[in-house]
Parts: sequence; C-alpha cells; structure tokens
Amino acid sequence: MKRRGAWGLALAATGLLSLAALGLFAVAVDVARLYVVRSEVRAYAQAVAAAAVQELDGTLSGIDRARRAVADGAKRWNLTAAWLGEPETEFAASPSGPWRAKPDAASAYRFVRIRASATVPLLFLPSMGQAAVRTVRADAVAGCESWQGNPGPTSSKPLARHRMPE
Repeated sequence: MKRRGAWGLALAATGLLSLAALGLFAVAVDVARLYVVRSEVRAYAQAVAAAAVQELDGTLSGIDRARRAVADGAKRWNLTAAWLGEPETEFAASPSGPWRAKPDAASAYRFVRIRASATVPLLFLPSMGQAAVRTVRADAVAGCESWQGNPGPTSSKPLARHRMPE
C-alpha cells in the first residue's frame, strides 16, 4: 500500500527546490551581467588609454590631444552610453604616479591613467533586497618609453589594473 502523504511531500519539496533554483538563476543573470559590463569597461579604458598615450609628445598640446583622444574614444565606443560615466584622465611621469589631471609642464609626462566607470541597472537582485544599480569601475595605465628627441612616443605599453564591482 502506498502512503498518501508521500505525494504531497514530494510535491512540496519539488516546489521549494524549483523556487531555490529560480532564485539562483536570477542571481546568476545579474552577476553575469556585472562581469560582462566590467569586461567592456576594462576594454574601453585600455583602448582610450592606448589612444591617448599615442598623442603624448612632451608638450602641453600633446596633453590636449590626449584628452581629445579620450573624448573621441568615448563617442566611438559601443557601450551603452547611459551607463558609461565620464572617464577621468590623469598624467604622470612614472606608472606609479603621482597622477595629475592638469599638469603644468608636459615634458616629463609619459603615462596616462584612465579611470572609467559604468552604472549597471540590476534586474533581479533588487527583489532580494539588494541595490537597484551597481557601479563597475576599471583603471587602465598606458605609457611610452621615451621621446628620444622626436615628437610622439617610440612605443607604448598598456599596463592595466582593474577593480571589482563595489
């Protein structure tokens, strides 16, 4: 003889496990979305840093051209514009800094640091008590070896550092 209560228990367990699986799927969707956007922001920061360092030539006009290269890169990049914030552009004589947004003399500045961020609206995590949006940040540093008397860098080396979403 079969027990009648066993079917009810199996149905309740299946329902609870289905809800748990659906919750895990929802979390996975938002986390995957954050990682995709972080990857895009990282690639964007590296691309505009590499474009900006190509403009450095030891003059203040080179710094201005580097800033324009960053602004032009933001216009051409196919990342959702509503998410992408204005990137911070800073210059330094060495990859460790000190970094200056507005250098007074350009002769020693051979490195560009881009700090980009994007605000990502979340789909499912807000229903679980989390924030409705997350900010994803990425830093990229690009530099050139030296000028060696010619305008323009002799070579560029993108060096990237990244931050996890907060």
